[in-house]
Amino acid sequence: MKISSRFSIAVHIVLTIAILGSKQKTTSDFLASCISVNPVVIRRILGQLKKADLVDVKAGEGGAFLIKNASTLTLFDIYQAVEVVEDISLFNSHKQPELKCPVDCSSCPRLTGSESEECLAQESCDDSSGESCCYIHNNIENHLFSAQKAMEDSLKETTIQKMILELSAL
Repeated sequence: MKISSRFSIAVHIVLTIAILGSKQKTTSDFLASCISVNPVVIRRILGQLKKADLVDVKAGEGGAFLIKNASTLTLFDIYQAVEVVEDISLFNSHKQPELKCPVDCSSCPRLTGSESEECLAQESCDDSSGESCCYIHNNIENHLFSAQKAMEDSLKETTIQKMILELSAL
């Protein structure tokens, strides 16, 4: 699994605009030369950033400008603007298993030892209430959700201003 390069390109665009915007027109051609990507890619990403109200773009040679202050603009804002995450979940997970799983049936808190053996002997892995015993899938989903939340929390804590200060310290 990889987050697309749109995200890192968008961060580079925003940092360039924030640092050079008052000294240099930040046109798509200029940004493309700085980042070494096609100007069309820059224009698409700028369009996404504009739609999210993070930047404004003046047609022609006007260039791009930050709308949101660098001290409040976070990596998470940029991530949300340019990444397409289906169903709000970063990780693609397998669908709930159709077949019986001996681990799920044996660990099901709704079933006793003999009931879990009966569950395995049945056509499906549902208990008497009709609920699936897919604890492995739920456990995986919970851990992946926690990992995504940790990443998003970290992105929320990192502002463009913080990154500018880090770059100026180099």
